[in-house]
Amino acid sequence: MMDSPEGLDRLNRFLAATKQTTATLVARARMGLAAASIDEDFRILHTLEGESALFSIPTLVEGARRGQALLEPLRDGKRATQAVQSEYLALILKLQTDFESYLRDREPPLAAGDDSVSARSWLLGIDGVLRQIAAGQGKEIRPLVIEGGDLLIPESRFGGFFSRLVHVFRNAADHGIESVEERRAAGKALQGEVCARVSRDALTLKVTITDDGRGIDALTVRRGLAEKFPGHDVSSLTDAQILQKLTLPGFSLGQSPAGFSGRGVGLDALNTEVLRLGGSLRIESETGKGTVLTVNLPFIETPGVLPSAA
Repeated sequence: MMDSPEGLDRLNRFLAATKQTTATLVARARMGLAAASIDEDFRILHTLEGESALFSIPTLVEGARRGQALLEPLRDGKRATQAVQSEYLALILKLQTDFESYLRDREPPLAAGDDSVSARSWLLGIDGVLRQIAAGQGKEIRPLVIEGGDLLIPESRFGGFFSRLVHVFRNAADHGIESVEERRAAGKALQGEVCARVSRDALTLKVTITDDGRGIDALTVRRGLAEKFPGHDVSSLTDAQILQKLTLPGFSLGQSPAGFSGRGVGLDALNTEVLRLGGSLRIESETGKGTVLTVNLPFIETPGVLPSAA
């Protein structure tokens, strides 16, 4: 991905955004861990982890992951001790220092060119994330199937969205695709398959991500919602409506042993970007068959839509 002009252009944009992100995290950490900002800091770190994995920057991946580990116990209102505050500040300062070291060691960046990049250039980087997660869990996944990869995407408008798509693929590999033994017992091909389809017409960009994994059990989601949000009655919601609740902030079906996804912020971060762009996101799933996530976005920029967040 990074050996092409458009790939290098994407990397340069990511690095510029990350410079601001790390500065923001340091400033907030110096002010102390306030309960009102912990979820936001956690979300920022989670997105930074995913995007850094796309660009193969392991020091940022590891630093962001450690930051999330420190914040996780505080997300339910637990007060941060002085020792935790100090440890978090030290960690964030190191994250910033590691990032600055990475910048110093890089070759001079390539000048930005055409704003449009192919969908394939975004998605090929995500394929590496799929393989990393699968290898770590002893799973087998075929190379990512990409349909419509030659479609050119205006990066200034959709770059943030495509970066956040990494959460969907991580969940597919981590939670969706079964182990070889499970797939054999279910009579499935031993290698799982994840497919990305990108298309557009005059007004709409459509992105569909499918996997042929175990699917999502709506009853399990319903029970999880009742436990996480006991004050909300979900008994009248249909199974289709229940699945859409997976985008709620802080909600998750549980973290995998490998610690890659399921921490309750992935789909939330993606859905926030989709709504910012004036689009819609839909989740469909059949137990034992797989999951389909479909996003529709206005292709023509809408007045009032804000620039993508770092």
